[in-house]
Amino acid sequence: MDQKFTSPNSYRTTSGTPGHEYWQQKANYGIDIILDDNSQKINE
Repeated sequence: MDQKFTSPNSYRTTSGTPGHEYWQQKANYGIDIILDDNSQKINE
């Protein structure tokens, strides 16, 4: 049987929207780099 949609659970509804137990980890990072397009390099 080819199932196109997953069964709803506490994390996701059938349509894919977040359920009542959905959570998402959040992280913020600061990256200080220089992109050199001419030599196609990444420098710190």
